[in-house]
Amino acid sequence: MKRGGLLRLMVALVMAVFLLSACGGCGVSIPVGLGPFEGRLLVLAGGGVWELSKHPDVVGENWTHVAGPGVCYASVSPDGSYLVYSTCIDADEALSSSPAGCRTRLRDLTTGAEQDMLPVGSDAPPIAWNRHAGTLSYYSGLSLYAYSIATGQSTLICTAPSCTYYVGGDPKLPVTLHGWMACGTWIGGDRLLFNSTSSAGMTCSGYGIVGIPADTVNMAIVGENVQLESARGVAQVTEISPDGACFLVRYPADGGHGWTSRVSRSFGDPADLSARDLPARVSPHFSHNGGELVYLSRDSGGCRATVHFIDTVTLEERLGPTLSYPHCFDLDDWALVGDEDHNLMVQESTGHLFVIDLDTGEMTKVPKPDSGGGAGLSCEVLACLPLRAA
Repeated sequence: MKRGGLLRLMVALVMAVFLLSACGGCGVSIPVGLGPFEGRLLVLAGGGVWELSKHPDVVGENWTHVAGPGVCYASVSPDGSYLVYSTCIDADEALSSSPAGCRTRLRDLTTGAEQDMLPVGSDAPPIAWNRHAGTLSYYSGLSLYAYSIATGQSTLICTAPSCTYYVGGDPKLPVTLHGWMACGTWIGGDRLLFNSTSSAGMTCSGYGIVGIPADTVNMAIVGENVQLESARGVAQVTEISPDGACFLVRYPADGGHGWTSRVSRSFGDPADLSARDLPARVSPHFSHNGGELVYLSRDSGGCRATVHFIDTVTLEERLGPTLSYPHCFDLDDWALVGDEDHNLMVQESTGHLFVIDLDTGEMTKVPKPDSGGGAGLSCEVLACLPLRAA
């Protein structure tokens, strides 16, 4: 063997030993030849929203501060155009770690323009983005609303289920119980599918339910007037494919203990034949192009994870790559990010984030933003998006 070839072999062996030792005792190796991540990464860290634009031909990473400080909630629209974020404030509208309420704003990520979305002092609302129109839905103050980005106006869809009874039949001792609602998932431009749920002990027998019926799957058609359709059932819709054609639902498991997750072409019929049950303890997500459902399973006795893809038309399953990572994957709490061409997930370790391509298994390591909290500060990944056109 020539000296140059021997030298390259020795270097490769040294790198392999180094990568194996970096695995934190997992007994697996990081893939050699880390894939170059190209795109925009937005995270919530240290009370601020940060953005990284990563070009494969540019050395180094530069984080840009987008919003904050004091951000307690943030969400990015699927196309990366808008950011909704809430800052915690006290009664004098100053930033506070012991807030009396929140200031929730909508930011245009292209122009930087901002506007208040909710009255100052409201709770930070969970929201759901409409992929097909300039609207979103949010749940605040026991009510579900649709919000128009163009007009800045909110439309009431319905109020949460509630009922009032009187202790010992005494009208001077009223007790009101409230349920809650999810902010839902949009199907197309004007239809919102959402769940309503009763609170513990909310029977109120003989008193009736006020607001949307409890424990139902509901459809709101949002236009000049809101139309509501609801039907009492046993299913909970947890996610819908972007094209609105496939549903991820939960049904009570046999015996009434726990839930069974199912991917289905119809959410209304538990006996639907165009469905398949999913393994227990997986957190699946629809790909951004709507063509597949993605979930991860852990290899027995190790820290590696295998990617599974289910076709939303045929419901046939195929296996993707087996992923290696310096630490064990958290399969109960992971988010599918990326765009229509890339299925990505982001895992974090002390001081770094790992952007992992679920289609190829390639992984890119990037440093966390310097948000003043040190290298160990936790990051919440908000979005992983394509680079903006030049």
